[in-house]
Amino acid sequence: LEHVQAARALGKGVLVSIAHFGNYALLALQVPRLFGYPLSIIAKPLRNATLNELWWELQRKAGVNGIPAHNAYRASVRALKDNGLVGFMLDQNRPAGMGVFVDFFGKPASTTPGLAVMSAHTGAPVLPVFVRRLPDGTNQVEVLPHLPPPVDRRPETVQAFTAACTRIIEDEIRRHPDQWLWWHKRWKSRPPEEKAAAAAP
Repeated sequence: LEHVQAARALGKGVLVSIAHFGNYALLALQVPRLFGYPLSIIAKPLRNATLNELWWELQRKAGVNGIPAHNAYRASVRALKDNGLVGFMLDQNRPAGMGVFVDFFGKPASTTPGLAVMSAHTGAPVLPVFVRRLPDGTNQVEVLPHLPPPVDRRPETVQAFTAACTRIIEDEIRRHPDQWLWWHKRWKSRPPEEKAAAAAP
C-alpha cells in the first residue's frame, strides 16, 4: 500500500484510474477496506432501475460514495478536498467534440479529458489501480506509482496526460489481454480528419 500512502500524503486527494479490467466492480467495493480510505466513484446509472438501486446500495454498504456522472465534477472536487479517493474509468469512448483523441492500440480513441483536467485543477495525483483474476479464482490488486498532476490545463497538456494514462492501461492489457472486459465500441468516435478522408472522392 506504499503507493496509496505516498499519493495520499500529498494532501490533495487521489484520483484512482480504473479500467474495465478484471473484476473492476469488486475492486471498487473493496478499495475502502483494502486501502483504509473512503472512495467515491463516478458512474453512469444502470438502465435497469432495480439493478441500479441494488448496485448503489451495495456501494453504500461497502463505504463507497457513488457519484452520478451527470454531477461528477463538483462532487469529485469536494471529495478530493477531504483528501479522499475518487475512482475514474478512463477506457470509455466519448462522443466527438467531448473527448480528446489519444493513441490506444495504434488507433485514435476519443477519451475523456476529465481526469487530466480535474487533476490539474485540484492538484490531485493519479493512481493507476488494476485487479486481476488468478487461476485459483482469487483476485490480485496491483497499485502502480502515482502520476503527478499536469502542470496546467492547456489542451496540449491535457491531451499528453490523457495519453500517458491511457498508455498505462494499454500496457496492462498487453500483459494480461484475457482480463480486459469491455464490450462497447471503444473506437466508435472518429477524428474529424479521418471522417473527411473517408468522405473524399
